Amino acid sequence: MKTYRYKGYKISVSLIQAVYDEPVKIDGYDKTLQLEELDFCKLIEIRVDLYGDIKRILLVASYHTPVDSFVAMHDDGLFLMLNDVLCIFDPVTLEITHKTTISPLGTMFEVHQFGKDYILYGEIEIYRISENLNEKWSFSGADIFVRCGSSLPAFEMKDDRICLYDWLDNYYEIDYDGNVITDILKDYL
Repeated sequence: MKTYRYKGYKISVSLIQAVYDEPVKIDGYDKTLQLEELDFCKLIEIRVDLYGDIKRILLVASYHTPVDSFVAMHDDGLFLMLNDVLCIFDPVTLEITHKTTISPLGTMFEVHQFGKDYILYGEIEIYRISENLNEKWSFSGADIFVRCGSSLPAFEMKDDRICLYDWLDNYYEIDYDGNVITDILKDYL
């Protein structure tokens, strides 16, 4: 369970269960935010605590939501990356106040705050998303951004660039404006 602080609120986010065809129990929550069908989803609890007054919210999200790395702080609450759905959760109103979608070809892995923007690390794409949930740019390589035969990270954010390896061991560096600085592609012929 991860905990975030927003103004006087303490917000905890945790996975309840990943659901396939299991019956879903949604009783006992103060609010349900259903962003995905109940047959193939993840159930996530958002617990909002304001000086001991606790509200429990059930979030029905994409099964592909990376539950350990899908939340970042936002000026209006929490930024949530629910795989292809991006939204802002307001702990004051317990509502999703802004929502948009992206179109990744693969699964999204992690969200990283970058100033007021967000860098989204996905299996096939890297995105930069503005605080208003607008896509500033996206980048794809020759293959998935997962390292083959190595436990070293395939994605690393540095002060002035993002460093990436793909499955074919190609190496890329892009700046925070989405421009390619370096691409070292392996010759497999």
